[in-house]
Amino acid sequence: MSQATDIDSEFAELIASLTAKQIAALKVIMSKPRRMRDRTRAKRMATNKLYFSSAPAPYVCDSFKVYVAHSDAIREQVLGGGV
Repeated sequence: MSQATDIDSEFAELIASLTAKQIAALKVIMSKPRRMRDRTRAKRMATNKLYFSSAPAPYVCDSFKVYVAHSDAIREQVLGGGV
């Protein structure tokens, strides 16, 4: 617990030593979107959209066994980048 307290006190000292311009610049940097997270989210959403647009509805297939086999094949293609 003392290590966390040391870090907190160091941050408090650092923040107290910042000027108004430095704080404003820090706010600008911190408010920018994190591109890596956004790219990852976009890729994940595209994968989900592709899967759900390609996956069959259970009532369309003849049996649940056929549905499971077909949905598994679609899932493999989507995750493998085949579709």
